[in-house]
Parts: sequence; structure tokens; C-alpha cells
Amino acid sequence: MNDQLAAFRASDYPSAYRRAAAGVQQKFTLPQFETMVRRNYRAITGAQRVEFGSVTGDGSSAVVEVFFFSEHGGVRCFLYSLTAEAGGWKIEGVEEVRANGSAGPLVGCQA
Repeated sequence: MNDQLAAFRASDYPSAYRRAAAGVQQKFTLPQFETMVRRNYRAITGAQRVEFGSVTGDGSSAVVEVFFFSEHGGVRCFLYSLTAEAGGWKIEGVEEVRANGSAGPLVGCQA
């Protein structure tokens, strides 16, 4: 995940694409992937700070809470779905969710 986030910050979409799961790569060509990310995931690509929350998994798949902080102090929470593939963990999907207790400290995501 860190490698893909670093690739997004560097606008290195070929590297970010290589971190995507095989199913994502079958669904999207590299240009389609770049367009989709630029259009739908600005909170991720433009984040000033990233924090990782809870991780749940079973050895072949995992879900990771990731908090993205904007330069203005806003925070958005996403659940990253990971799958174990040859060569390591790959990103299978990303879903935005709302943080619980928006007026208080971050306590997790809720689908």
C-alpha cells in the first residue's frame, strides 16, 4: 500500500497500477486506471498525511483502514481490500466510508 501511495504522490501511475490486484488490471487498462484514480480518489492522491488503522485478515485477504488528511485538516477514511498474489499483497479495491464520531478522535471506520 505504501508503494502505491508513494507512486500516486509522484504521479507514477504505471508503478501504482503494478500494485493493483490482477482482477483490477483485467478490468482497467493503465490509462483507464489513471483516469479512474484521478477522477474518483483525489482525497487519496492529494493527501498531506496518511495514517493506518485496524487490519483484519485471514492470510489470503485483508482489509485495512486508512485515514487521509488534507492540507486543510479534513480527514477521509477508506477501507483497502487486499489479496495475496504471487509477489505479495495487491490492492483489490478501495471503498470510502464515514468516520465514527466526527467531532472527536478517530475511532475507526464504519461501512
